[in-house]
Amino acid sequence: MRMQWTVLAALVFALIITLFALANMNPVPVSYWFGYDANLPLIMVILLSALLGGLSIGSIGIIRQFRLQRHIRRLERQLAERQKDSQLGTEQEPVTTDSVDSDDVTSHQAEHTEEPQASPRQQKQQES
Repeated sequence: MRMQWTVLAALVFALIITLFALANMNPVPVSYWFGYDANLPLIMVILLSALLGGLSIGSIGIIRQFRLQRHIRRLERQLAERQKDSQLGTEQEPVTTDSVDSDDVTSHQAEHTEEPQASPRQQKQQES
């Protein structure tokens, strides 16, 4: 269902960009690097800008998704190894947090401690 809403939002956004571009068809001067200038219709400038923005954001999203999937596979392998080790009765080695953000670790620790930790603002107030 979420994918359908995403596609619908993308179509609405594309329609808005298209209508805006069609309303602005006058030629405008465009200056490129290296001193190259051109007069292009504003519709081309708007559509090319939207396309390049979408491609850059999409590629960042794809890279992030790939990294997350790779991290999940690594964690699943570690879990499977630990489950196999626990069934065999062997000693477990400590979990490494080399690929986990320190903010994630501290928020996870804060969720699982018995005493609530003070926020950075509260800590500064206590120190002064």
